[in-house]
Amino acid sequence: MKIPLLTLLLGFAQLTFAQPWLQQYFDGEDTIPSQTIHIQLDTIRDIWQIGEPQKTLFDEASTVPNVIVTDTVNTLPDTVTSSFYFGLKAESFGGGILAIQWVQKLDMEYGFEVGYIEYSKDTGATWYNVFEDPEGYVYNFYGFAEGANVNYSPTGNLGFTGQDTTWANIWLCMDYSFWSGADSVIFKYTIQTDTETYGSEGWMLDNFHVYETWFHTITELSSENAFTAFPTATAGPLTVVYNRSKEPTTISSVELIDLKGRVVEKFYPENPNFELDLSRHYNGHYTLKIITETGFDTCPIVIER
Repeated sequence: MKIPLLTLLLGFAQLTFAQPWLQQYFDGEDTIPSQTIHIQLDTIRDIWQIGEPQKTLFDEASTVPNVIVTDTVNTLPDTVTSSFYFGLKAESFGGGILAIQWVQKLDMEYGFEVGYIEYSKDTGATWYNVFEDPEGYVYNFYGFAEGANVNYSPTGNLGFTGQDTTWANIWLCMDYSFWSGADSVIFKYTIQTDTETYGSEGWMLDNFHVYETWFHTITELSSENAFTAFPTATAGPLTVVYNRSKEPTTISSVELIDLKGRVVEKFYPENPNFELDLSRHYNGHYTLKIITETGFDTCPIVIER
């Protein structure tokens, strides 16, 4: 069901616009009010809920107990379009790259149930899908590729679809020119289903972060795409695995880079599979840059204790 534009505009007038360096874990006491991403749910045919997931596949939050999910108990209904929103004030950002990061799980009928993300710079009058951004502000996501868990729905919306029941770490980065001519911006996350029911559990998201950085966290020039670092959120211990066991490689160095683009520590592992201890560094978002003789990879890392 489409929500009338007047209803949207009136609703957005009540949005609390967030400040930079924010988070939302949906768990109450762990979120400082002044540093909170304020989420607003649809009031018409809303199926988004914040709470403890109690489904077969969606049975636990990334950070317990709560998530935002398409119903904590029930599967996806047919013929529904439902969204949640949050707003950001342009005056709070100084012109760097806007980075939005979260973790998610998917369980949708591929191509027939879809979760897509849009932004508006005019309080909801015009929306742009970030997956095919005609304005050219979106750098890319870490964690998706068309043909994998991204596809068109029958209504023509490009977004997440299919099944991915491990926690995927997703990054959405917007170019610094994104703020040009805008006082504020609204991001909208929408689930949409067709006229059939499939028993799908939907879309579950947790651990949102919004911040400004001068260093692009997404690999654009990497020729590798061969390393995996886990856990992506760590109190210190980090394991890095080389995924191409039949193709030997030599690592020149590994750099831990903060949000300002500074190399805060260098490592020189002897093997392509190695472990690091990052516990000496402050909490926050970092990029691990793995440099080899043929190129480099970058992996997003969050240090939190």
